[in-house]
Amino acid sequence: SAGEAYALVSMDPNFEDTERCPVDKVQDRIRELTAFTAVGQSFISMRPIHVKVVRSTGPQLSLIDLPGVTHNADLMADIHEVTVELVRDYVRPEETIILCVLPAMSDFGNAEVIKLAREFDPKGVRTLGVITKCDDAAVAEYSDVVEKATMARPADVRL
Repeated sequence: SAGEAYALVSMDPNFEDTERCPVDKVQDRIRELTAFTAVGQSFISMRPIHVKVVRSTGPQLSLIDLPGVTHNADLMADIHEVTVELVRDYVRPEETIILCVLPAMSDFGNAEVIKLAREFDPKGVRTLGVITKCDDAAVAEYSDVVEKATMARPADVRL
């Protein structure tokens, strides 16, 4: 229908010749494009996939989901350098809001994503922390996730 939301999913930032995609099929389309661009032993593409959701109401917002910084050389010999440079390219602009996604049980102080965010946002004015996998903390023998999330201790990472 005329007011129904749809998405455009493309390697082209201008979305030229891009067919409309039902919103509930966006994930499938992203997987298709990822499989097409990340061929062979290269599991990461330096070409972004652009997603534009069109709807009649609501604010406009662009999100870019970057791969996590990894050291798993079994996937690609230079995967760490590739992922770090990709993150740097996207967090460099001053208008970018940086979401640092961290598993609850990780050491926030040693998280490379925090170090990268601080490199480009030393005062933390455009950096937000997102803590995931909190259910792991619930079953752990010991967890300081509440202290880390509330930044209760002087040594806790400020997000």
